[in-house]
Amino acid sequence: MDQKKKAEQMAAYAYQNVPIYVKLAQEKGIEAEGLSLEQYPVVGKAQFIDSGMSALSAPYIGKYMAGELHWKRTSGSTGKFMEVYWDREDIKKSLFSLWMYRRNYYHILPTHRMCYFFPVDTQAPEQIEEEYSLGLSKEFLFNRRLEEAYQAILNYDPVWMILQPSIAMLLCELIQERGLDTPPSLRYIEFTGEYLEPWVKKRVQKIFGCQTADQYGSQEVNSIAFECPEGHLHCMQDNVYVEIEEETESKAGELCVTTLKNRAMPLVRFNLGDRGRLIREHQCPCGNSNPILELQAGRSNEWILREDGSRIHAYALMQIIHWINCETNGMILQYQICQEDYDRFLFKLVLEEDEDELIDEIMDILTERVQERLGEDTEIEAELYTRLLPEEKSGKLACFRSRLTEGVENRYEV
Repeated sequence: MDQKKKAEQMAAYAYQNVPIYVKLAQEKGIEAEGLSLEQYPVVGKAQFIDSGMSALSAPYIGKYMAGELHWKRTSGSTGKFMEVYWDREDIKKSLFSLWMYRRNYYHILPTHRMCYFFPVDTQAPEQIEEEYSLGLSKEFLFNRRLEEAYQAILNYDPVWMILQPSIAMLLCELIQERGLDTPPSLRYIEFTGEYLEPWVKKRVQKIFGCQTADQYGSQEVNSIAFECPEGHLHCMQDNVYVEIEEETESKAGELCVTTLKNRAMPLVRFNLGDRGRLIREHQCPCGNSNPILELQAGRSNEWILREDGSRIHAYALMQIIHWINCETNGMILQYQICQEDYDRFLFKLVLEEDEDELIDEIMDILTERVQERLGEDTEIEAELYTRLLPEEKSGKLACFRSRLTEGVENRYEV
């Protein structure tokens, strides 16, 4: 059975078993069975925010009530948060192809030591060491303790690392500035979580002296495309079906995916908020015949510019939002952080209904934590919105914007 037929089967299953889709079918006046995939409506993250059990399929409600489903909240790197549920067996199936490509392309096995950075969690320790992995909290990045984190990486001596491009660049700067060694056993770095620019990839390869690859995915569906040694992002056909909506000869279209593995919370024609093109007919020398995905504008985090010329990654402020959501069970639904001046920041927030009265409490937390990281003279403002809309030009909601760097590109000598 081809991948599109599998996607159509998942769509029919979702529209029969998931309340949010059943309601959508009624609103659109469509019958769930016998449709081609293109006849189902495209959905976005906004439709799943605060959806709760209505996004779960009926056969998995029992597991949800028993606490047996794997739960995670998306990082909010696009300015929106979303809760995602998986059956644990489906997660394993979803990641199987990714591990096969890691082994075949780059000789990386699950038993090889790996390092990664994880989002700040109020209940998690700073380091999580398991049998074959070492996780480091991103709190190290915010408290100017990056060198301490890197020393932990050196002591662990990983064979490979999973890094966001921005974190990889911070490590490159640290290594060059302090004249530090790289891990002796390191031979592969996998990028994920942000749009990867070629100059970043080239610089990381030069500093660390190892192979690298880009892995494009999302918390909602896991891996979507993986880079082969020839530099092409091949779609993970066994895990997702990828479509491009509204593509023309002159511009890329919007990426939509249908999960083929997650039956607990199936996403059908889910708009990722990124843009790109699909090349279905090709003869890649790597031998992979899956469509090649060319991303035009992925998620790209920016930098906070300080008056002395130094930079701090915007994730330092994004993680404060994440921390507040951990403490309040997801009270902030959307956000955008705007750097108005070197020491002045505006937080645009969308809160759950009936939570507006908590804005004073949120302001106290924001002020305290932002000033901890950026200095006591930093000014904080907040504005409440019922909804934050994507920018007309990009079609995306940037989670961080700076009036100081708009129109300016930061580049390094490679």
